[in-house]
Amino acid sequence: MRVNMITSEAKPFLKVGGLGDVTYSLSRKMVVYKIPTSITMPYYRNIRENKLGLNIEKVSTFEVRMAWRKLQCDIYKTIYQGITYYFINNDFYFDREKPYGYLDDQERFAFFQLASVQMIYEMELAFEILHIHDWQTGMIPLIYDQFYKGKLKKEPKFIYTIHNPAFLGLVDRKDLYDYFTINESYFDNGLTRLDNKVSYLKTGIMTSDRITTVSPTHAKELLNGFAGRNLQSCLEYRKGIVRGIINGLDVKEWNPDTDPFIHVNYNKENVLSRKIENKIQFAKEMGFKDPSLPLFSIVARLTEQKGLDLILDSLKEMMDHKCNVFILGTGEKDIENKIAYYQSVYPDNFVAKFMYSEELSHKVYASSDFFLMPSRFEPCGITQMISHRYGTLPLARATGGLVDTIIPYNGSNHEVADGLLFTEYNKNSYLVAFKMALELYKHKRPFSKVVHNAMDVDHSWKKSYLEFRNLYLEAMGRD
Repeated sequence: MRVNMITSEAKPFLKVGGLGDVTYSLSRKMVVYKIPTSITMPYYRNIRENKLGLNIEKVSTFEVRMAWRKLQCDIYKTIYQGITYYFINNDFYFDREKPYGYLDDQERFAFFQLASVQMIYEMELAFEILHIHDWQTGMIPLIYDQFYKGKLKKEPKFIYTIHNPAFLGLVDRKDLYDYFTINESYFDNGLTRLDNKVSYLKTGIMTSDRITTVSPTHAKELLNGFAGRNLQSCLEYRKGIVRGIINGLDVKEWNPDTDPFIHVNYNKENVLSRKIENKIQFAKEMGFKDPSLPLFSIVARLTEQKGLDLILDSLKEMMDHKCNVFILGTGEKDIENKIAYYQSVYPDNFVAKFMYSEELSHKVYASSDFFLMPSRFEPCGITQMISHRYGTLPLARATGGLVDTIIPYNGSNHEVADGLLFTEYNKNSYLVAFKMALELYKHKRPFSKVVHNAMDVDHSWKKSYLEFRNLYLEAMGRD
């Protein structure tokens, strides 16, 4: 069995969100278990400028047809950690300052999808599984069906993973032909149509052999209408092939015992004393007045989805209960402005850094007592897993993958709990959980037990790998 991941991002070359982690880590685990796996992604400017010391060579050139246009495509290739990377390049589409955020993103990723399948044909590659990810790849099964069925060395099965259903990949009806050279009848019959637009995401749902979301609870939420915008009906139609598989974590990268970025390393045996050392140093660097106070932290994109408004609305009550709060991230300017205002109100106890720093994020996990995730929705979430790994207790809203990965403390179950959850998205529900966290923190024995429970949780990729491997075999009709 040979697998090709087709994705808009993958480590170590590009990581904007969790997608970059997942595509690399799952591919790496496949390779470790002797399943040949490759990754196809765009050849962004930052990759050609920062090749990480690798030999990236051009291996093919061909023309991609987009209706009346014929556009040059160059294929580059390298190998990293046993994974073969194929890079799709067209200078107009991908030689840009950033990977996303342009008005023509849908056209750019139309080219990427067409080129990804044509590359397999032109280079006579053979894959039993094409694992595609999010809206940027949703048209690929239809492209294959229209132009390449019966022409490839292997007839692949398509696995479609939806990481974030909020992004639908919408274009006009005419773009079905203008971008893909596909007849508009596929819009008229409803296969590609969503809210009177062509949706790359819906097309992937309707044409793939298996569909996965990034947690079992999120799969249920999608089938129950969480995604809205008419996605529920097409997911319901295909519910027999929908699976929820929790992402794993790179436990080598996220390991407090060997982490090169933190002040002092630690493990389960010395976590409580060493965490205090990290917290004191972190407080000194960040400017907290009293490092002995419990530290609640956030590392996230500062968007409405992440629930920052809930924290800011509750901040006065939190400060009244004597704690420190730290926020690391960038995002929506109005949220950043509100956070900056509260920094001026509570300069000794509330600190934010509007940036993303891998090194600083490691220090946050190692120094914090609690990690806040008050998300409106969270398909899977990875930061609660990192928090567990570092003995930092997640305090999260009960949604999506957070339900599947956190056993909530209820005031008495410290023998099994590894975090805290609140159900309703409102200030009162959050503050109940916040006060329970403070109460737990005051009692050393139950607190230390919950911390140890958190560090015992296995978030490695092994279980997720087995589920994906079995899903691949199922799609291929093998036991």
